[in-house]
Amino acid sequence: MQKQAYSLFARYYDEYMAHVEYDKWVDFILGSYTRSYKKSPDTILELACGTGNIASRLVRRGCKKVDATDISDAMIDIAKAKPFPANYQKADMLTPINNNYDLIILLFDSLNYLLSTKDFSILLKNISESLSSKGLFIFDISTIRNCQENFDGFINIEDEERGFVIHESEFDHSKLMQTNNITFFVPEGDLYKRYDEKHHQKIYRVTTLVELIEVSALKMKGIYYLTDGEPKFIPKTDYKYADKLYNRVFFVLGLDNA
Repeated sequence: MQKQAYSLFARYYDEYMAHVEYDKWVDFILGSYTRSYKKSPDTILELACGTGNIASRLVRRGCKKVDATDISDAMIDIAKAKPFPANYQKADMLTPINNNYDLIILLFDSLNYLLSTKDFSILLKNISESLSSKGLFIFDISTIRNCQENFDGFINIEDEERGFVIHESEFDHSKLMQTNNITFFVPEGDLYKRYDEKHHQKIYRVTTLVELIEVSALKMKGIYYLTDGEPKFIPKTDYKYADKLYNRVFFVLGLDNA
């Protein structure tokens, strides 16, 4: 049975992402804003928030207003059940944003689910119309190196109490597309029922995104990678090498050049 992406997988998502150092990601996000504007953000929006692991931490740290959206009802239901819930709503990441925010974030290579540069440009337009004058947009991408080293021909089988989960990934370098097939065998009575989810991700070159950002209303404030949780600045001269040097990079954008 074919399932909508991140419907059944939502039950397993937190275990699948257990390796992520969420608090260090929050340190980087809030630190980027504080360094830029010498204050904390009053209003925050997280797009594609998943099960709320970042949004809930922002609330716990005392951020005044944290809104979060995701296209998956199952993800949002799990997020709402956690301590320190944000204001969760169902929405696609390309849905126009009707409020202004100091900080908008899109994390865990969610941007790679936008399968065309046209969609990326729509996202940038929506963000530029929704940031406060002293606002930041922070997102990350999975790079070509990450796909080649960790996901091309990848197979993983998890055997747990709730059933079996098989994750298979392939990377098509000619199209820069990664396909993730996730198969679940879920116990139902004395039998197992099979469910399948298919996830497609576009793996953008850093220079491609930089070119699209340069013709948008947003300004590049920096591109970073994290090492041991600490952000390291990538100079412009290294943008063309970033796809081969780093597994994940973070873009920090704003409406001003400060």
